[in-house]
Parts: sequence; C-alpha cells; structure tokens
Amino acid sequence: MLVEANLDRLPMVDDGDYALPPVLGYLPQRNVYYLRGDRFGSFVQLDRVRKDLTITDEEVIDAARRLGRVERSAVAVVFNHMPPAFAVAEAEEVGCTAADIVWIESYCVYRLPPPADVANR
Repeated sequence: MLVEANLDRLPMVDDGDYALPPVLGYLPQRNVYYLRGDRFGSFVQLDRVRKDLTITDEEVIDAARRLGRVERSAVAVVFNHMPPAFAVAEAEEVGCTAADIVWIESYCVYRLPPPADVANR
C-alpha cells in the first residue's frame, strides 16, 4: 500500500511503535519516526528513553505535522487501527487493511500533505 501510493520514500510516523517495524524490511526507506522514543530508527528500542504512554491519534498527527515542517515534505502516517475522522481530517486516507489473526497487523495509512508554505512553491 505504501509503495503503490508512492509513500514509501516519504518521512513516516508510526502511531504506537508496532505498525511499521515488520513493514520496513520491504521498503527502500528503512527509517521511521517513533513518537514514544522521540527518535528515528528502523526498529523499536525498548529502553529508558522510550515512554510507555498512551498516545492519542491527535498527538500522532501533531508529530507528523512537525516532521513535515522539518522535512518540508508530505508525511506518511501509519496506524494500527482506524482513527476517528476528526483526528485525521487534514490527511488523505490511502487505505486500510484488517488483520486476519493479530490486531497489530492491521494498518491504516494516511498521507499528510506538506506544510502550506512548501505546497505553494
């Protein structure tokens, strides 16, 4: 889904540290922003830096907005669930797929557009 929608080379945000690690091995870009650890990586580091918090869908989108401003780019956001419409109102839904067995293998992918100052150039 990420490759077909040309999102595979965009900066990416993972909603809960679980969605992207199994997918990254298939992508040319193998670095993603993990909100709970406030860092980039190709896998989740379960160390003291990582915060075991409840992160809202709005916080995930806020992190994607910040990343988009820094990278001056659109951002791919991957959730392990279908977020409520109000949380992702400014993002384009690329698609969702439901897990057959394990819930963390469900994916909803969104494309957050680049910041207005980048998009208007």
